[in-house]
Amino acid sequence: MKKELADKTITQYMKKIYGFALTKTKTIDLAEELAAKITFEVYKALLKSDAILNINSYIYRISSNVYSRFLIEEMDGSMPPEQINYSHEDNYSEESDVYERLRNEISYLSNVQREIIYLHYFEKMKLHEIALKVSLPHSTVRWHLFDARNQLKEGFKEHKTKRNTNKILFKNMMEKGILGPEQTGMSFYFSKKLTHSIAYSAYYLPKTSIEIAKELTVPVAFIEDEISFLIENGFMKKAPGKKYQTNIYLIKNLKDISNKTDEILNKYAQKICEQYIPVLVKSLKKMVKEQWKNIDNKKSLSVFHIPDSLKIYSPQKDFNFLLWSMVTFACGGFHSFNKANEGMSKYAVKRKDGGEYIATAHIEDNPLEQGEQYKNTFDRFQKIIFKDIHQINTWQFFSKYDDRNEKFSFSDNMIFENLYDFIIGKISKEPANIDKYVNLIDKGYIVSDKKMDLVNLVIASMSENAMMSFLAPFPKELLAIGNDFDNEMYEANKKFFPPQMQDLCRLMNQNSLMSGQTRVHIINNLLENKILKPLKKNQKSTVNMVLFL
Repeated sequence: MKKELADKTITQYMKKIYGFALTKTKTIDLAEELAAKITFEVYKALLKSDAILNINSYIYRISSNVYSRFLIEEMDGSMPPEQINYSHEDNYSEESDVYERLRNEISYLSNVQREIIYLHYFEKMKLHEIALKVSLPHSTVRWHLFDARNQLKEGFKEHKTKRNTNKILFKNMMEKGILGPEQTGMSFYFSKKLTHSIAYSAYYLPKTSIEIAKELTVPVAFIEDEISFLIENGFMKKAPGKKYQTNIYLIKNLKDISNKTDEILNKYAQKICEQYIPVLVKSLKKMVKEQWKNIDNKKSLSVFHIPDSLKIYSPQKDFNFLLWSMVTFACGGFHSFNKANEGMSKYAVKRKDGGEYIATAHIEDNPLEQGEQYKNTFDRFQKIIFKDIHQINTWQFFSKYDDRNEKFSFSDNMIFENLYDFIIGKISKEPANIDKYVNLIDKGYIVSDKKMDLVNLVIASMSENAMMSFLAPFPKELLAIGNDFDNEMYEANKKFFPPQMQDLCRLMNQNSLMSGQTRVHIINNLLENKILKPLKKNQKSTVNMVLFL
């Protein structure tokens, strides 16, 4: 721009520049100083620019940039303004540089410090006035102002690369214990991705809200709201020094843990397959031999009541399908589940929603590592009482071999009631029952073809305890090595957990002999040795599942 035009333009904008400075500083002396700096930089930029499409926006952006630098000088006199180059091509990026950095650094201050900074530098209030407004002693306000200035200076001295851009996500969130009346699980409380990152940030070491905010490059205000929410619901707890620590059993380094434990699991699974499975198979064959003799597998189970003589049913007398369920049931040691939970009750947290459980999750630090082999394995028992007189107990073992939805729903109870009615012949293919019928088929509980409808899961006309008495018990020789198994699993796992979680890690690895992962390795072994045959497609929805009537 020619000098004559630049002189004319700067003259036209002198009053506007001074008005801008006065609204920002609120004092005549500071406004004159700021206006002089803005005028100087605007004039330099005008002389260097060839064409300006929007002169108002151009001058406003330069004024804002100079003001942000002026504010930094006021906070720290030792920090001289950097050289400014306002070429027409890059004025938009220059405006956002220092101003955005300052705004970001202020956002990492605590609520109290942000308010004091605002009142002191933007509202121009004296320290004693601020003390009255925020209801704090004068000395405390002075300390907060001093500390905030130091934090801002340190923030500007740091190399401003993104601190932590990794997105932490929890997977396989589980509750070991009792859910509240509404059956609200972890996934409800961790619906935001930010909540996952906050919880992980304070897992290995306790941290302040400011430390977490700087690590995640998120304003403290957002962090503090989420921390309060997590503390209120028992997923974080307060630590000394105004710090917070996550109270969730987080399992990271899945691949490394798997490499350490697979060898141990395979060793003990092989012992079980050698010493127990042959005895189990023999006892199971003996149980069903007489019972299945007179059962016509070409008929649907729904056309008759279960005979008193029939203690156990498998669709079309499929012994392989029955063996899948009985291996996982028997090797889970129905009586041993209470033992596995001994000592863990002190870690169960009473939740605001009425639940009391230990929250656990896998950390999806590398999505490529998350495969079927890391799917949660767990047992679920449900007691369903309906029509005031009938009771159904269900057992399910969830693993990588099934394709069931592992999340509990209240509709699960209703569908088992409908299944019971189907078994005793109360639901037929009539228009009034079509929704119930289709739902049972969709769930895989009924398999239908042109000839017949077949109940597609194992059914036992006895209790869980009675079933265990029918099956061969674990050999004493195997039970005797249980403690060695537990210790080996604990030693292999503990280094992956922070100190405050290592005792819980020890308890989590109790009863490894009958754990879900051990049973998965047993199945792997039996498949490799062709004792178990692969499942058919329609069996994956109901495998490792028993309905106890």
